Parts: sequence; structure tokens; C-alpha cells
Amino acid sequence: MKNVQNRIGMAAALCLVMTILEASTSPAKPNIVIVLADDVGFSDFGCYGGEILTPNIDQLAENGLRFSQFSTENKCNPSRTSLLTGQYYIRGYNAGGSITLAEGLQSAGYRSYVCGKWDVVADTAGGPLKRGFDSFYGNIRGCGSFFAPMGLQRDGENAEQEWMENKGFYYTHAITENAIRYMEQTPEDTPFLLLVTYTAAHWPMHALPKDIQKYEGRYAEGWDVLRKERLERMKAMGIIPEQTPLPPRDRKGTPWEDAKHKEWEQRRMEVYAAMVDSMDQGIGTIVESLNDTGRLENTLFMVLADNGASAEHFGPEKTGRFLNASTRDGRPIRVGNLPSIMPGPEDTWQSYGPDWAFLSSTPFRMYKGSEHQGGHAEPLVVHWPRVIREGGRVSEELCHVMDVLPTVLDAAGLTYPTEYGGRNLEPADGKSLLPVFQGLPRKGHERLVWGATHGKAVRQGKWKLVKAGRMPWELYNMETDRTELHDLAGAYPEKVQELGKVWEGWRDAATLPEAWRDLYVFPQCEKKELGQ
Repeated sequence: MKNVQNRIGMAAALCLVMTILEASTSPAKPNIVIVLADDVGFSDFGCYGGEILTPNIDQLAENGLRFSQFSTENKCNPSRTSLLTGQYYIRGYNAGGSITLAEGLQSAGYRSYVCGKWDVVADTAGGPLKRGFDSFYGNIRGCGSFFAPMGLQRDGENAEQEWMENKGFYYTHAITENAIRYMEQTPEDTPFLLLVTYTAAHWPMHALPKDIQKYEGRYAEGWDVLRKERLERMKAMGIIPEQTPLPPRDRKGTPWEDAKHKEWEQRRMEVYAAMVDSMDQGIGTIVESLNDTGRLENTLFMVLADNGASAEHFGPEKTGRFLNASTRDGRPIRVGNLPSIMPGPEDTWQSYGPDWAFLSSTPFRMYKGSEHQGGHAEPLVVHWPRVIREGGRVSEELCHVMDVLPTVLDAAGLTYPTEYGGRNLEPADGKSLLPVFQGLPRKGHERLVWGATHGKAVRQGKWKLVKAGRMPWELYNMETDRTELHDLAGAYPEKVQELGKVWEGWRDAATLPEAWRDLYVFPQCEKKELGQ
């Protein structure tokens, strides 16, 4: 592990020398690696204040850049659509007016690969291969067992025999191994895009015993104490303002002293931490491979998550096509958050619950599925030694997951096309972050709009208008109240009306197929939002 960290530091130190040596030639196109975590909260990584051991992500941040106001959508599928297309997800994925990351890079000779979770639309086998990617190893579905992922495929063909025949199979490690295989098979003079979409730390809570063991006893003090500790570390790091308070727990929450089954509760978070830890190990292995092949210095490496921490409850009655009938050796799956069953092994199927999700969301309110900050505020770490000169910076640039595609094209020296494959393209909604990497100002977003699952929101300047389900609109000053504790809707009704109309205009411009419209955002009978 120490060798991996040292190599990242050496790559950064050699950057200036390499730049001088290459000044007389045109720089090669950068390789691009995008690592996407699943259902990981804003403060889970060590470099964002978490106690989970993420030394490889932390080292990338130390020699790179962290964003403190990066946002996604509040759910996996819409976030992944926006990442791939550079557009708001309501424009749709197969609507014809978009390109994907892979399609956008084709003209520059890139090879493009996906390893892990796809979950963009309910697609048939080999979904990424239909939109510009050369190879795909992973799962189209949104979740599954980490020991026996149903629907696993390789380039459109069923690959379930890989876990059936391998007693040591663990999906996180398999994703990493295939990512490295794709890099190694790419010629040195050919740039590549590698999208590594881990399923960690989405339920079920599955982890290897050796990783769980690292965290035994670490969560004995409970979520209330740990939230306060994370908050203080985040302030010291400059991730959040010094005056930021902790929001009170919501109605789902329980004080730690009142929690029943404390040993079981600890184990849930121990397993979650082990899942994130395993992903970080994979990131370290990918970085080591890049360094060993001389590619790290000119690789744009991004680490982010797709939405906020998941407070979902997994009851014993739950079913789904992702749920295995039995383990690989024929044992029944013990389904549900039952305190009599310790999570982690293959024959369990649990989630980690709202109280631990609240820890992951520190210092924000709410979780996945909400448009309050806990639902869509996420970490973004960027490492690129050739371009990012001042490592360890924290940027307060307001940005969105749809900015990834324009950033990638800009990094590769490409402009967003107006036509692809005979199709006229709609403009990207995202904006390149390359100037921010270079320490320069950029023309940012005049406004950002969200609407998925149970939430709706608009951010314009210092103001954020947000709505949960059928509750009234709430209004917050994000310059002084990023934790959304002081609702100003009653004091500024004209601002509520103004931003509410902005949201309605965004909703009414949707091209998303009717079958994919969430009824909380696009109810069939809904004509007006204001006044509800």
C-alpha cells in the first residue's frame, strides 16, 4: 500500500520535469479513468472526513483536487445517464439527441471500456457495446450479490460461470481485475477511457472476513459520536465552513443510547466500511498498474459516487430478480435486516439502515432519494499530474455529474459535436471543469435543477428551492446554510414563485420516455407545482 502511495507522489513530483521535456511536442491524448462508487455518502472517504480507510483515494486527493460542491442526481440510474451523456437525465438516454462518453472520444482514437454496474436503462445484453464502448464486463442490473452476481456478462454473453466455478470470487475484486486487463491489452500509443463502476457499497452488505476484521470495534461509540468526529475533521480539511452545524436526526433516526442490538448495528457499519475499503484497494491496484506502465502522469483519474447514502430498509418480505435463490453451495439466502443474523457472508441479504446512512451523509440532511443535500451532494476527487499543479486543493466550484462528459472531451482536445452517426445532437447541459483543474476561473452554471424519485430542487446563485414528495417548497440560502436548517420560504415568497417556475419549465422540457418518468416528478395529473 505504501508503495502505491509513494508512486502517486513521485508521479506528481516528476510532472514539471516531464512537462519541460515534452514542451516541444504536442502532448499525447490523456488516458481517462472514471471510478464510480455506488450509494456512498459525502463524508465516507478519508479525504472527506470519514474514518473508513481509503488511503489510495486520499493520496489521489493529496496530489490532486477535491470538490466540496459537486452534486449528482439522487438515484443511481439518472446519475449514470447524466454522467454518460453530459445532459440532464430527463432528456433520456436513447432519445437520439445525445452521445456517450465513448462515442464522443471515438474520433480521437480512444478505446473505451466498462467494468461493473451499468444500470442506465432496462437494456438487453451488451448495453454499453451499443453506445460506443469496445468491451463490457459487468452487470446491466442495479444491484446483486457480491459473491454470485446474477446476470453477470462479458461483452453481451453470460459470464455467470465465472463465479460458479470460483470459490474465491468477490465482485469488487473481479471488477478491478478486469479493469487492469483492459488497460494492459491497450497498446501504449492508444489512449483509453476506462469506466470502473463498482457496486460497493450498495446493499446487500457483503464483504470479505479479512476486510470486516479491520473494523471490529471501530463503531462501538455509535453514529452520534462518529458524526461529530467527522464534522470536526471536515472543518479542519476545509471541506465545509467552520461554522457548519450538524442537523438533528430525522424521524427515522434513533439516538445511539436507545439503539437495540448494538452488536448487530456495529456489524452493519463494519461490513459497509469493509466494502468501501475493498473498493479503495482496487483503486490502488489500478493506480499501481498505471504507474508501472508509465501512464499515470498523463491519466485524468476521477473518483466520485452516484448518489447519497442509502437509508433503504431491506425486510424479510423483499423479493427481486437480483436476489439469488440460494448460495453457490445450495444454502438458502437469509433475507432481511434481522438482528439475529450478522451481515457479511454470502447467505445474508441486508442493508445498513437510516442511522448509519445519516453518518455517511454528514453534515447534511437526508439520503438517497431526496433532493436535500444528503441525497445528491457527493465527493469528487480528480488526479492528473500533467495538469493539476497544486495538489491537495479543495475547490468550491458548483458542479454536477453532467459536467463529466464536457470535461473529458475538453481534456482530450475535442469539442462537443453537433452531429453523430447521422443524428443531430442536442447541446450538452454540462460544462467543462478543465479550467478549474488548471487553477483558472470557468463560466459555471447559472442554475442547476434536480427532480428524481421523491425530490425536486433548483439551485440559482445562493438560493436553493427544494421539495420533498408532496410537502411544501422549502427555500435555503446556501451561502450561509448548506445544511438546510433555516427554511426562508415564508420570508421570500416571490423567490419561491420565481424558482418554482424555473423548475416547472425544466420539467416540461423533458424528452424522457413516459415509461421512465417517476410519478413523483411527473405525475400524470400534475399541471402546477406552486401552491401545493
